[in-house]
Amino acid sequence: MSFDLGKIQTKKIIFEARFKKTFSYSDKKNIIAEKFLEDYENWLIDEKGIIHFIDPDKKYYVFFENGRIGFDFDLPKEASFMRGKIKKALDTYHSFLPLTEFRRIGLRFFALYPLEYKFDEAVSILEKTLYIKNSKLDQILSNKFSDLSYNNVFDKGKYRFHLQLGAVKKDEIYNRIKRAVEKEGEKEEYPDIAFFIDLDCSCEKCLFNERVDFVDKGYEENLKIIQGILEHVLEAL
Repeated sequence: MSFDLGKIQTKKIIFEARFKKTFSYSDKKNIIAEKFLEDYENWLIDEKGIIHFIDPDKKYYVFFENGRIGFDFDLPKEASFMRGKIKKALDTYHSFLPLTEFRRIGLRFFALYPLEYKFDEAVSILEKTLYIKNSKLDQILSNKFSDLSYNNVFDKGKYRFHLQLGAVKKDEIYNRIKRAVEKEGEKEEYPDIAFFIDLDCSCEKCLFNERVDFVDKGYEENLKIIQGILEHVLEAL
């Protein structure tokens, strides 16, 4: 099966920044929230006290709490849209509670590659291209896989990546991809069988002034890795 770049479907992107908590948060959170309300009409406070601001039209939300800010984007748009929203949210928080360093900053992609194979055939593709055969291990386990998931954590420069790749059926996808914004009567249509990719790019102890650079490079690297691993799997047959 030949690889088709146009078939990759990025379904969700999650951004999260973690930083040191501060006692001043309780005094400043309402002022920060009021500032966020200039851009978001819809908001809620969940049972944990996390403040969420929702954009139902563009299908994403942003949240913040003491020591953490995050975004959940459905059906993500271009990188520039996300970069702008993330930068503005971080800058708003920073203007009231100054940040110097992130304990961890991450950008996570959920993507699908629709297949015309049966599920067991898709599993066989992963076995042939990503599993190193070992006769002794086959004796301990089995040489016949009913399912197979590829899981790898690796570093590229100062960024760490966690890649998970597996074959999925349509019903599984609904459980793996939780939508940020639910609208009554709307339901995302997914392929019957697909490769599912969950890829997280992160950086620990990144400086605040590296925030935009991280989003740009993380976005670009995640796309390259997703394209590369799928091309390897599909073109190696």
